[in-house]
Amino acid sequence: MKNLKISNWPFAAKLGLPAALALFALVGTTYWALTIIDTQVTRIDELVSNDMERVRELSSISASVRQVNGDLYQLLTESAANPGTVDVEAVAGRLQSDNANIILALEEQKKMVQDQALADSIDAIIADLNGFAEAISFVASMLEIDFASSVSFLDPFKENYAQTI
Repeated sequence: MKNLKISNWPFAAKLGLPAALALFALVGTTYWALTIIDTQVTRIDELVSNDMERVRELSSISASVRQVNGDLYQLLTESAANPGTVDVEAVAGRLQSDNANIILALEEQKKMVQDQALADSIDAIIADLNGFAEAISFVASMLEIDFASSVSFLDPFKENYAQTI
């Protein structure tokens, strides 16, 4: 019992034990920090290699949707400015094709998504784009008949477009 008191320990033990405990704590903390850093590096690498490519592709799809919408309004503008000189069927066919390609690209992105909420969002966007395809067809057929009614038909789709983007 006499040897258990710190005052009875040899001087080397009194000096060495706190340093050894501090060294042990330092090694443990270093190992813990390196494990966390390794996990972060792995996640960042995953983000850069996988998620950034998906973000780039979705951004490209968003730009394509804007382009199709802008081209539809360009068709309306050209039809109003130069009645009868615009090949509405050809432009509408190209817009339908572009819209179909956007839907295909979104379906490909959906296959790679593991998050169900994101997959549901993509489904909603695809449904909106299918509605937009119907609007393109209707507007193209109405442009042949009556410009004013075709323009007024697009008003309800402005909100859908804003949500899609």
